Amino acid sequence: MIALNIHFHASPRWPEQNYLLYIGMRLPYKVKRVETVVKSSDVQVREFTLAAGEVIPWHYHPGKHGHYFVLEGILSISSREPDVMARNLPVGSSHKIAPGTPHLITNGFDANCRFLLVQGVGAYDWNAAD
Repeated sequence: MIALNIHFHASPRWPEQNYLLYIGMRLPYKVKRVETVVKSSDVQVREFTLAAGEVIPWHYHPGKHGHYFVLEGILSISSREPDVMARNLPVGSSHKIAPGTPHLITNGFDANCRFLLVQGVGAYDWNAAD
């Protein structure tokens, strides 16, 4: 999978902003940077950088675990179902999200947040959660 950060013009559905493009699919959230480190049919490893205030909205992955490793700044992860949880993870921390768990990723702090996300085993998917 190739990840590109591309600027799209405004449309009635999506305001003008940067979008992360995955194989022709644009996701309605802005991130400062995503770099694919490893990608296979079963495992994906990416390094994300979120600028201050950036959010990856509520979503879930039905068949994959997500393992987050904080490299810089503070990563905020909220999840729900089965339990409601909110955590601020400092550098050196890690957190695991089980398949099917709706979660929200945010950087509510003044500096960049950089984290490594290891996902597997299974094909990549991203499903919005209300």
